[in-house]
Amino acid sequence: MLPVKLQDMSIRKKLLLSNFMMIVIPVILVLLIMYAILMGFLAGISHSPFPNGQSWSDSNYQLQLWFDAMSEEIVEHETEFSQQDDFQFACESLENSGGYLWIQQEETTLYATNQTGSSALETMMSEIVGASLPQGNSPFFFRNGQGLVYRTQLPQTNGEPVTLTIIGQSLAYHTTDYLFLDHFKTYVKLGVVLIFGVAVIIIILTGLFLTRKLSKSVLGPLEKLRCGAIQIKEGNYNYEIGPMPQDEFGDVCRDFDEMRKRLQKSVQLQEKYETSRKELIAGISHDLSTPLTSIKGYVSGLLDGVANTPEKQTHYLQTIYRTACGMDQLVDSLFLFSKLDMGSIEFHFETVELGGYFQDYCGETAPRLELQDTSITFQHAPGIYLASLDRMQFGRAVSNLVENSIKYKRNQIPCQITITLEQADRQHLRIRFADNGRGIHPEDAPKIFDSFYRTDPARSQAIKGSGLGLAITKQIIEKLGGSISAEGIPDQGMTVTVTLPAVEQEDKHDETNFNH
Repeated sequence: MLPVKLQDMSIRKKLLLSNFMMIVIPVILVLLIMYAILMGFLAGISHSPFPNGQSWSDSNYQLQLWFDAMSEEIVEHETEFSQQDDFQFACESLENSGGYLWIQQEETTLYATNQTGSSALETMMSEIVGASLPQGNSPFFFRNGQGLVYRTQLPQTNGEPVTLTIIGQSLAYHTTDYLFLDHFKTYVKLGVVLIFGVAVIIIILTGLFLTRKLSKSVLGPLEKLRCGAIQIKEGNYNYEIGPMPQDEFGDVCRDFDEMRKRLQKSVQLQEKYETSRKELIAGISHDLSTPLTSIKGYVSGLLDGVANTPEKQTHYLQTIYRTACGMDQLVDSLFLFSKLDMGSIEFHFETVELGGYFQDYCGETAPRLELQDTSITFQHAPGIYLASLDRMQFGRAVSNLVENSIKYKRNQIPCQITITLEQADRQHLRIRFADNGRGIHPEDAPKIFDSFYRTDPARSQAIKGSGLGLAITKQIIEKLGGSISAEGIPDQGMTVTVTLPAVEQEDKHDETNFNH
């Protein structure tokens, strides 16, 4: 499993991770620095010389043991303390380290190391302290480079308290110990300041680093969106934002790119509609101007007296009437096309069995088509072909296809129209309208269903019609849920294929009677 990249994480996770790292990273680094400083400090003090080869901590601890042991023995055994083993052991340890023990009660000396006189002991104390000892019963402890002086009073139940004094000229601090202790607080202060300063620097650097990373992952997609918006504003709908992260900004970028594609399609569709509108206006203008010119010519002939016989006048009037009827049909077709395009025509669907429908249609229209030198046949395999459609609108579409075949038949060659019905698949029916007329070029096939489109762009051929028949047919078939296409070969005919949704027989509860 590949690790998740920072740019692929959600914004929520990025913020949580950034805040977590801004706390954890400085803490870890500060702890490491504190550990390094502590190790350096301990390494420095481990080389400091102490008296008698002992460490400073061991010497103080040893003194504490000595003083406690002596005090306990004196208080517990009073006059017999000097005979106790613990007292003797403590005295031997102290004396072996170069110290002197002096125990006195009032002016009487109860114990003195090596029977040293009181005057000699007082001289040693004054040399160490440098002044007389303070009076009172409070414990006194003094230690410097000359030695150590310790004095305390111990209570006694049978008389005056006992004064315990310990003197040690060889228990003095070494000069380096003084330097160490004197600078110890300074070292601690410097260490605290150093750690605080380093912590601040680490926090700032960590914040800048994480902010830069987070900003890059956030501002990068925003910059892409800005560039994309500028490109769209300038009309460039082909600009792609490019690779996008798998986070919320990536979703926004993908939605923006999808919006760009839809906007591009919308603009293209708008351009197509604009082109169609211009073609529609041009087609209407041409198809209306020709009959209007004809009407004006015949009316002018009547006014000028060119039609000077009743027969000519009748011919002129009949021509004007037919031309006006053609214009009326054109207006009706245009109105119907507009209503279909706007979706303002309501379709009334019913289930129709197409086999019977086309048999009836061909039977009814065949006599009329024979007068136009046209024959129509219907072919289908045995079976029931059910479709849900609007009978009136579907009949209009079929009539438009038949009229189109008649309109574009070849000269001196009878028109033959063949309607074939078959089951395309379980969900669709296929209807083919094939003729032997003029046909079309392959490049014209997708365009013949556009409004006012003719295979003769200059409209020089004398072919009557509004140019809206196939466009109306396409609108109707699509409203019925189907599709329509055309193919053909010049001078060999054209085939129009209509596909409609099929209605399954079981959905009709085994009904056997259908509208034909």
